[in-house]
Amino acid sequence: MAKGKYQEWQTPEKLALIEGWARDGLTEEQIAHNIGIKRPTLYDWKKKYSDISDALKRGKEVVDQMVAGSLVKRALGMTITNTTYKMVPIRDDVLEAKRARWRNEHQIDHPEFTRKELVQASIENVPTYEKIPIMVNE
Repeated sequence: MAKGKYQEWQTPEKLALIEGWARDGLTEEQIAHNIGIKRPTLYDWKKKYSDISDALKRGKEVVDQMVAGSLVKRALGMTITNTTYKMVPIRDDVLEAKRARWRNEHQIDHPEFTRKELVQASIENVPTYEKIPIMVNE
């Protein structure tokens, strides 16, 4: 370990990085790896330097509160729903209907456009994929 490396990690920016890693759920071993030190060195730093210890504690508190909240809800019989999204292609008939609606709406605002220009613009402006929710109950 380079002499004084801990000082590099006592700046507000580096402490925020350590706190963020803890908040993201990284283990102390992973955080030590990110810093470029071994886990025992991080433990020594925690004992010697309160600012590093505090940054780790603050980051972990956020995660701990989230986990505790989820456990309480689950214990009370509440269902937790996580929503993720998947991009899927729009069916051709639905896509053509959306493009026709887009052309009709824009033809009113832009009577100077030719039909060919409106068709091309509708192809460029109407998305061919849509985001659909996928919900998982826990």
